Amino acid sequence: MSRYIAVFLAFVMIVSLCGCSRVENGRDTFSEKESEDGVLHTDDEDSPDAELIVSEEPKINIPQPKKTEKPDFGELSDDLYSFQAEINGEVYQFPMRYSEFISYGWKLDGVENDKIDANYYRGHYFILGELECYVQIVNFDINAHPIKECYIGGISVDFELASYDKDFSMRMPKSIELGKSTVEDVKKAYGTPSYSYEGEYLTELEYKYSNNYQEVIFEFSTETGILKKIQIRNFEKPEDFVEGEVSTEVPDIVKRYKTPEKLEDDFSLFIVQYGGDYYQLPAPVSCFIANGWKIIENETEMVIAGRDNGWVTLMKDNQKLSVIAQNYTETAATIENCFVTTVESGTYGNNTKIKIARGITIGMKESKLEQALSGVDYEKDT
Repeated sequence: MSRYIAVFLAFVMIVSLCGCSRVENGRDTFSEKESEDGVLHTDDEDSPDAELIVSEEPKINIPQPKKTEKPDFGELSDDLYSFQAEINGEVYQFPMRYSEFISYGWKLDGVENDKIDANYYRGHYFILGELECYVQIVNFDINAHPIKECYIGGISVDFELASYDKDFSMRMPKSIELGKSTVEDVKKAYGTPSYSYEGEYLTELEYKYSNNYQEVIFEFSTETGILKKIQIRNFEKPEDFVEGEVSTEVPDIVKRYKTPEKLEDDFSLFIVQYGGDYYQLPAPVSCFIANGWKIIENETEMVIAGRDNGWVTLMKDNQKLSVIAQNYTETAATIENCFVTTVESGTYGNNTKIKIARGITIGMKESKLEQALSGVDYEKDT
């Protein structure tokens, strides 16, 4: 008796676009870029705290924009989770606008017009006289923006670097001071830390607030017992933040898409005949709509941030396709202008007719399938 196999066929093409700092330097998450679960992303791989990137490139002197008036954050709070710090006698509040940060005199070691993808962050060094610090620049918006239009979400100050400035001082709530306070001082001021680490060369106390992107970390020298580094991070979107608009224009990448006219023998082309129509994955959602698929809005993310992805549910002939759609542009797009990266059949609620390279389809005899795969490297599992 001939044996039959039900072949579950799914095509997936994942296109990964790295941002400049996804946290783009953003996806940590700041490659942490904000994904389906709301997590911000970053492209940083090496950094002072394993989440921030330290650039080894030569420093570039870039002309800085005219200073804006310094913000007035009042007196330094006594609340650690105010995410405030007093540096050289002036109070900082994180997050703060990039323009506010440089109003204190800081100069970016980089290019202000470099863009950061939506929901990403990037790490950069800044210089203030003899003082050097490392900050995280965050783009809270759904569209990509140049650095100068983003926010400073966190700062990391190392006393060894700061000590080159003879007038330097950094004070935290309840009079905790970089280069002076001890482990006991910090615990007395803020209580038991959320996490602590004691190693051969350093001791670390970490105080977390509501999530991984709201925290203050204190690092101490094991040899001296003195506070040697402070890291502040608050990636909570400011209350007065105004989200950008969504473009309804059809992106060039969608306009350039060409519908294939037939199947090919090359699997790497990702051409599929699905529901009677031809697609080459990734394919625009708008092409599926043109072929009779309808969007189920309450199961779909109708707007996708720049270079982000989200769920789309499509239905045709009582068959439902729920997959991830990718936005390949740097600006937010409606779901119609995003790309389906996967199609499937033979799953619960979806028995759409499907055919792929070499005429392979669900329900073929095993012998016919093996014949179609002649000359192709594949694995067989019983």
